[in-house]
Amino acid sequence: MIEYYGWISLSNSTYESDDYEMKFILDKLTTFISKHKLDDSSGFIKIHIVNVSYQLIVSGNTNHYSQDIADIFELYNYVAQISQGSYGLLYVRNDELIWNGNTFSNKKIKG
Repeated sequence: MIEYYGWISLSNSTYESDDYEMKFILDKLTTFISKHKLDDSSGFIKIHIVNVSYQLIVSGNTNHYSQDIADIFELYNYVAQISQGSYGLLYVRNDELIWNGNTFSNKKIKG
């Protein structure tokens, strides 16, 4: 089984976020999520707004490595590409790997 948990703090800049730019980024993310059917996959994905800060939250598990997991990795790479001020973490546990069966690996993002 593969399980994953992650978050990304979304921002278009490392200094001060621009509302127009953020709307553009959020539209691109929503399109990416729909195109890859991540909202229909075996997990949870949500763009969440807290105090005018944007967060992307992901969580889920699958029986085996599948396209769902590959798409989550691709999503993190995509966010780093389109949203230069974003940062976050993704924790993944894959019990199918003999050398890594009971530990989490992580991927960090820094736009």
